[in-house]
Amino acid sequence: MSDQLSPQVIAGKLHFTLDELAATIRVSIHRNTLRLHPEVASVQTGLGEWKRVLDLLEWIIPNDGPRLAFHARNTPMRVLEGRTIVEAVTAGQADKAARYLQTLSAGANGG
Repeated sequence: MSDQLSPQVIAGKLHFTLDELAATIRVSIHRNTLRLHPEVASVQTGLGEWKRVLDLLEWIIPNDGPRLAFHARNTPMRVLEGRTIVEAVTAGQADKAARYLQTLSAGANGG
């Protein structure tokens, strides 16, 4: 399936292991499910949340993967109750994180 999201790509952008990524998408799965069965609907849903957030982060922090991953993991944001983007997505608040990043990207784009 060509539109299937890749756990390896998402994990790579965040500088996560597959086990770390699995923990952030809140799916009770065997540790090898991301590698062996990425097509599972709950996995694809979680990866889709991350893709949306990462696309916005890449708009704000272009061409700097290590910096993007650092800020996603380490920068607390007041609008996210002092959580980092990783913590917000892990807590099921990918929509809130995405809305915040859209606001930032509009400002970065002059819009």
